[in-house]
Amino acid sequence: MKSDLPAKIPLVELLSLMNPAHKQVAEKICEDYKDIIFSIPGSAGKHQVWQGGYVNHVEEAMNIAISLYHQLTIRRPLDFSLSSALFCIFLHDFDKVQRYRMVNDQLQSKGVYQKDYIHHTREIIATQYDYELTAQEFNALLYVHGEGDDYEPGGKRVMQPLAALVHCCDVISARIWFDEGKNSENW
Repeated sequence: MKSDLPAKIPLVELLSLMNPAHKQVAEKICEDYKDIIFSIPGSAGKHQVWQGGYVNHVEEAMNIAISLYHQLTIRRPLDFSLSSALFCIFLHDFDKVQRYRMVNDQLQSKGVYQKDYIHHTREIIATQYDYELTAQEFNALLYVHGEGDDYEPGGKRVMQPLAALVHCCDVISARIWFDEGKNSENW
């Protein structure tokens, strides 16, 4: 059965599936932060905790997005593009690229996670990469890890559809397949 599945797509090919604006930003980030992106773990202890686990987590979540996006769109059209989903997943943990370093094979942090990291990410993307996140993309990055304190029982819906898909892909990779994904080519 497993051999009948489509192959896992490596990061460089995933970036080629994005629209030109998304692809340009993602490729430039990979170039600018290559020493960090390809060396830090996915997290300090919860998922993809090996050296290079960050990129393995992002790559796997992007592959999950392709599967979910296609399966959902054949049932009902989605109001966002696959490119936006892939781009948001690519950026969803960008704060870790800002905070973590590998020094002598040890993870070092120069700060702790802060809820407003997304505003800093949006500023970096705008100023260094000349790209303005759409309202849906900003919402997806703001709520990729859940609605948190913005959740209102019986209140307004805070997490929009793109955010929900990105959230699902992140959670599947980080909480179901937390110790998987070291191999970029095989599931």
